[in-house]
Amino acid sequence: MSSQKIIDVLKELPLIKKKIAGKVELIQKYASYGSHVGPAFKDEGEQRQEVSQLIQSASDLVDRYSKLKLALSATNNTTIVDIDGVSHTISEWMTFRNETATLNKSIYSALTTRNAENDIRNTQVNLADGQQIGIVRCFDEKSRNTNLEFTSEIHSKIDATLERVNATTDMVEV
Repeated sequence: MSSQKIIDVLKELPLIKKKIAGKVELIQKYASYGSHVGPAFKDEGEQRQEVSQLIQSASDLVDRYSKLKLALSATNNTTIVDIDGVSHTISEWMTFRNETATLNKSIYSALTTRNAENDIRNTQVNLADGQQIGIVRCFDEKSRNTNLEFTSEIHSKIDATLERVNATTDMVEV
């Protein structure tokens, strides 16, 4: 399996699922028949043999699928990828892209002055002495903006990098 690239496995997995589904359809079709209709094959023995072969073939495909998924997981967990000077495994980058980036975005998007602006709007109506009211930020705006920018740009960077890595990285043998 070491001569296979990640991209080859990513393409093969859905094909295996499709083949399994086709075998399952045939198994369902030939698993039984009405005695009044008769077997779809020459005789019951031949039909039983066909069902057994289909089951074996589908089981072999399931085994292949499982081995590929295991190898893919091992490859993703051990292959280090650098993006903008930050190194993580493929699995870590995929988790960041699919889940963590959204969580990070919600954290830094919460750093706003909206609450203070609402307080000021509501308070100014009650102020008669001309007192100046300002907004006090309890966060570093530059850091907030940097993190939001990183989070919004990282998806495309991860996709582009992993596309290249998937095409050039050999699968880990398990």
